[in-house]
Amino acid sequence: MHVRPLAAVALLALTALGVTACGASQAPAAAEGQRCKQDRDCQSGLVCKAAQCGPLRSRPGRPCVTAEGCEAGLQCLSGRCSAGPASEPMCRGACRQMQDTFQREALDALRHVDDDGGAPTPEEQALIDELTGDDFGERCMSQCLQLTREQALCLQQIRSIAEIQLCQ
Repeated sequence: MHVRPLAAVALLALTALGVTACGASQAPAAAEGQRCKQDRDCQSGLVCKAAQCGPLRSRPGRPCVTAEGCEAGLQCLSGRCSAGPASEPMCRGACRQMQDTFQREALDALRHVDDDGGAPTPEEQALIDELTGDDFGERCMSQCLQLTREQALCLQQIRSIAEIQLCQ
Protein backbone atom coordinates (compact mmCIF):
# COMPACT_ATOMS: atom_id res chain seq x y z
CA MET A 1 0.00 0.00 0.00
CA HIS A 2 2.87 2.33 0.63
CA VAL A 3 4.10 1.81 -2.92
CA ARG A 4 1.46 3.98 -4.55
CA PRO A 5 2.11 7.14 -2.55
CA LEU A 6 5.86 6.64 -3.03
CA ALA A 7 5.39 6.19 -6.80
CA ALA A 8 3.26 9.32 -6.89
CA VAL A 9 5.93 11.31 -5.05
CA ALA A 10 8.63 9.95 -7.38
CA LEU A 11 6.54 10.81 -10.45
CA LEU A 12 5.89 14.30 -9.11
CA ALA A 13 9.60 14.79 -8.39
CA LEU A 14 10.60 13.61 -11.87
CA THR A 15 7.99 15.87 -13.45
CA ALA A 16 9.25 18.84 -11.45
CA LEU A 17 12.84 18.07 -12.48
CA GLY A 18 11.80 17.80 -16.11
CA VAL A 19 9.98 21.14 -16.03
CA THR A 20 12.92 22.80 -14.30
CA ALA A 21 15.42 21.32 -16.74
CA CYS A 22 13.34 22.33 -19.74
CA GLY A 23 12.84 25.81 -18.39
CA ALA A 24 16.53 26.22 -17.62
CA SER A 25 17.63 25.17 -21.09
CA GLN A 26 15.62 27.85 -22.89
CA ALA A 27 17.57 31.05 -23.39
CA PRO A 28 15.71 34.34 -23.61
CA ALA A 29 14.72 35.30 -27.15
CA ALA A 30 17.45 37.19 -29.02
CA ALA A 31 17.00 40.91 -29.72
CA GLU A 32 17.65 42.60 -33.06
CA GLY A 33 21.26 42.18 -34.16
CA GLN A 34 21.91 39.24 -31.85
CA ARG A 35 22.96 35.82 -33.15
CA CYS A 36 20.38 33.16 -34.02
CA LYS A 37 20.02 29.84 -35.82
CA GLN A 38 16.31 29.93 -36.59
CA ASP A 39 13.36 32.32 -36.38
CA ARG A 40 12.15 30.94 -33.04
CA ASP A 41 15.46 32.05 -31.45
CA CYS A 42 14.44 35.69 -32.03
CA GLN A 43 12.07 37.99 -30.18
CA SER A 44 8.53 38.31 -31.47
CA GLY A 45 8.35 40.23 -34.75
CA LEU A 46 11.94 39.40 -35.73
CA VAL A 47 13.29 36.71 -38.05
CA CYS A 48 16.67 35.01 -38.30
CA LYS A 49 18.55 36.32 -41.38
CA ALA A 50 22.24 35.72 -41.99
CA ALA A 51 22.52 34.31 -38.43
CA GLN A 52 21.23 37.57 -36.89
CA CYS A 53 17.79 38.51 -35.61
CA GLY A 54 16.20 41.35 -37.51
CA PRO A 55 12.97 42.62 -39.04
CA LEU A 56 11.41 40.68 -41.90
CA ARG A 57 12.46 43.46 -44.30
CA SER A 58 15.96 44.82 -43.75
CA ARG A 59 16.98 48.46 -43.39
CA PRO A 60 19.88 50.06 -45.33
CA GLY A 61 23.18 48.31 -44.71
CA ARG A 62 21.61 45.14 -43.30
CA PRO A 63 21.93 41.70 -45.00
CA CYS A 64 19.68 40.68 -47.90
CA VAL A 65 19.44 38.09 -50.66
CA THR A 66 16.89 39.84 -52.87
CA ALA A 67 15.24 43.28 -52.92
CA GLU A 68 12.11 41.67 -51.44
CA GLY A 69 14.11 41.17 -48.26
CA CYS A 70 14.67 44.93 -47.97
CA GLU A 71 12.41 47.74 -46.80
CA ALA A 72 10.26 49.29 -49.52
CA GLY A 73 12.25 51.35 -52.02
CA LEU A 74 15.60 49.72 -51.26
CA GLN A 75 17.70 47.47 -53.51
CA CYS A 76 19.80 44.48 -52.57
CA LEU A 77 23.37 45.32 -53.67
CA SER A 78 26.28 43.04 -52.80
CA GLY A 79 24.20 41.31 -50.13
CA ARG A 80 23.19 44.55 -48.34
CA CYS A 81 20.03 46.65 -48.55
CA SER A 82 20.77 50.00 -50.14
CA ALA A 83 19.13 53.10 -51.56
CA GLY A 84 21.12 52.29 -54.70
CA PRO A 85 24.58 52.48 -56.21
CA ALA A 86 26.89 55.40 -55.51
CA SER A 87 26.63 58.28 -57.98
CA GLU A 88 29.51 60.16 -59.62
CA PRO A 89 28.96 63.33 -57.51
CA MET A 90 28.93 61.24 -54.33
CA CYS A 91 32.12 59.47 -55.38
CA ARG A 92 33.86 62.74 -56.30
CA GLY A 93 33.14 63.98 -52.77
CA ALA A 94 34.22 60.71 -51.19
CA CYS A 95 37.45 60.54 -53.23
CA ARG A 96 38.27 64.18 -52.49
CA GLN A 97 37.78 63.55 -48.76
CA MET A 98 39.86 60.38 -48.87
CA GLN A 99 42.71 62.05 -50.79
CA ASP A 100 42.71 65.04 -48.40
CA THR A 101 42.82 62.62 -45.46
CA PHE A 102 45.59 60.53 -47.02
CA GLN A 103 47.66 63.61 -47.85
CA ARG A 104 47.25 65.05 -44.34
CA GLU A 105 48.25 61.75 -42.73
CA ALA A 106 51.15 61.30 -45.18
CA LEU A 107 52.45 64.80 -44.36
CA ASP A 108 52.13 64.06 -40.65
CA ALA A 109 54.13 60.85 -41.17
CA LEU A 110 56.81 62.73 -43.14
CA ARG A 111 57.06 65.38 -40.40
CA HIS A 112 57.56 62.57 -37.88
CA VAL A 113 60.29 61.07 -40.05
CA ASP A 114 61.94 64.53 -40.37
CA ASP A 115 61.78 65.00 -36.58
CA ASP A 116 63.69 61.73 -36.22
CA GLY A 117 66.28 62.96 -38.72
CA GLY A 118 65.64 60.20 -41.25
CA ALA A 119 63.82 59.62 -44.49
CA PRO A 120 60.82 57.39 -45.17
CA THR A 121 61.61 53.81 -46.05
CA PRO A 122 61.12 52.86 -49.71
CA GLU A 123 57.89 51.07 -48.72
CA GLU A 124 56.58 54.12 -46.86
CA GLN A 125 57.47 56.40 -49.77
CA ALA A 126 55.76 54.06 -52.26
CA LEU A 127 52.60 54.09 -50.14
CA ILE A 128 52.69 57.88 -49.82
CA ASP A 129 53.15 58.23 -53.59
CA GLU A 130 50.27 55.84 -54.27
CA LEU A 131 47.90 57.60 -51.90
CA THR A 132 48.75 61.10 -53.06
CA GLY A 133 49.60 60.51 -56.75
CA ASP A 134 47.81 62.05 -59.72
CA ASP A 135 46.05 58.82 -60.71
CA PHE A 136 44.57 58.36 -57.23
CA GLY A 137 41.38 60.17 -58.29
CA GLU A 138 40.79 57.87 -61.25
CA ARG A 139 41.43 54.70 -59.26
CA CYS A 140 39.27 55.94 -56.42
CA MET A 141 36.37 56.82 -58.73
CA SER A 142 36.39 53.44 -60.46
CA GLN A 143 36.30 51.64 -57.11
CA CYS A 144 33.79 54.02 -55.51
CA LEU A 145 31.26 53.59 -58.32
CA GLN A 146 31.01 49.94 -57.28
CA LEU A 147 29.87 50.95 -53.77
CA THR A 148 26.43 51.72 -52.39
CA ARG A 149 25.16 55.23 -51.76
CA GLU A 150 25.48 54.63 -48.03
CA GLN A 151 29.13 53.62 -48.32
CA ALA A 152 30.00 56.64 -50.50
CA LEU A 153 28.26 59.01 -48.07
CA CYS A 154 30.16 57.40 -45.21
CA LEU A 155 33.49 57.91 -47.02
CA GLN A 156 32.67 61.61 -47.43
CA GLN A 157 32.77 61.89 -43.64
CA ILE A 158 36.07 60.16 -42.82
CA ARG A 159 38.69 62.06 -40.82
CA SER A 160 41.37 59.34 -40.68
CA ILE A 161 42.49 56.38 -42.74
CA ALA A 162 41.35 54.06 -39.95
CA GLU A 163 37.74 55.29 -40.33
CA ILE A 164 37.51 53.84 -43.85
CA GLN A 165 36.81 50.41 -42.30
CA LEU A 166 33.62 51.83 -40.76
CA CYS A 167 32.22 52.40 -44.25
CA GLN A 168 32.31 48.77 -45.40
